Amino acid sequence: MAVIELIEEMGGKKLAFGYDAATGLRCVVAIHSTRSGPAAGGVRFKPYSSEEDAAADAMRLARAMTLKYAAAGMRMGGGKAVIIGDPRTEKSPELLRAFGRFVEEMAGEYSVAEDVGTDGADMEEIARETEWLVSLPTDAGGAGDVSITPRKASSARSGPAPSTPGEDPSSPVGPSQSRASARSG
Repeated sequence: MAVIELIEEMGGKKLAFGYDAATGLRCVVAIHSTRSGPAAGGVRFKPYSSEEDAAADAMRLARAMTLKYAAAGMRMGGGKAVIIGDPRTEKSPELLRAFGRFVEEMAGEYSVAEDVGTDGADMEEIARETEWLVSLPTDAGGAGDVSITPRKASSARSGPAPSTPGEDPSSPVGPSQSRASARSG
C-alpha cells in the first residue's frame, strides 16, 4: 500500500520517516490527529519486516491514541512512533539521541513517551536532544510512565484552557519541563 493511501485509509494526518546513517536509526512518526492538541504517544522499538509494516503499525497505533485521549477528555492528538530494529541488539544511546533530534525537528507537533521496547532510561537519552516528551522517570524530574497515570504527567506543560466546563486544564500536551535535569545527568 502506498504511504498516502495508508494515511487516507486510516484518516491520518502525517507520516514522517527518519534515518540517521551514523547510528543506523530508521524510524517512523505517525500523527493521526492534532485537532484537540499536539499529538503524543509512545515510541516502540521493535523489528518490522518492512518500512511499510512499520508505517502501518505506527498509524494504527496513532489512531488508537487519538481515540484514547478523546475518551479520557484530554486535549491531545494521537501520535505514535516506531524505531525499526531489535532493541536487544540495536539500541544505543547514540541512536536514541538521533531519534530525539528527529522529534525535535517536528517542533512540538509530536511528543514522545515510552512504549514497547523503550523505558525511562531511553526517555532520558531522548530528552538530551528534545524537550518534546510526556514522560521522564521521576528521578529525572518527570512524572514517570504516563501510560499508567496520564493525568499526573507533571513533566508536561498544559495546553490552552479548555472551553468545556469540567475538562482538566492540567492535561499534558507539550514538552517536558525537565529537559535541563535530563541533560545534566
